[in-house]
Amino acid sequence: MSKLECIDDSSRPSDIPLSKWIVKSKVYTELKRYKGMNGVEIVELEEIDLKPYPPYKGFAASRFKILEEGGGGELVEELIKKLELV
Repeated sequence: MSKLECIDDSSRPSDIPLSKWIVKSKVYTELKRYKGMNGVEIVELEEIDLKPYPPYKGFAASRFKILEEGGGGELVEELIKKLELV
């Protein structure tokens, strides 16, 4: 899972509460990324669940910058620990 920093928290839809909206400069954890309507890349976050606010499921990926690439970091650490035991 990637770490993402919010770079754009503007234009919150009125039907999404402020408590469920992203905050500029805050770091979030990406759960899922996919193409949404009109080809817009969507990011679902671990910290904020928008599913109770249809049609929203996530945030436009353009609102974030990637800080850390996810995928396999834990596995690499586990392998290093095992190698140290040999």
